[in-house]
Amino acid sequence: MSTAGKTSPGDIENMKQSLFVAERVLQRMINLLDNHITSNKQLTVGSRYFSRSTIGKHLRHARDYYELLIDSISSPPRILNYDVRIRNTPMETSRTAARDAVIETIRIERIEGVTRKADKSHN
Repeated sequence: MSTAGKTSPGDIENMKQSLFVAERVLQRMINLLDNHITSNKQLTVGSRYFSRSTIGKHLRHARDYYELLIDSISSPPRILNYDVRIRNTPMETSRTAARDAVIETIRIERIEGVTRKADKSHN
């Protein structure tokens, strides 16, 4: 970040790349939910390798990070704090809730809005 609250061109490009990657990962989550997860029960089956871990919790956890990334770069002071997350949300147990939550995160106008704000702060 450059001085006087302006965002440098490099910062803007980094934000755009981060959002691009986030959108692609979230689209893969939707693909998983649409084409591979066939029941709500699959979201809640515990892993035999990681205690108390489920697919639903993993999806929620990953989405949380992207939500926090988008929120942190949406407006100053652009501080990213991964410790601020809500657990036990409906997306951990419901395919519909999970899909809706992921779609909400990747709404194109939301991601483009963040990019437009960054571009304006540069000028």
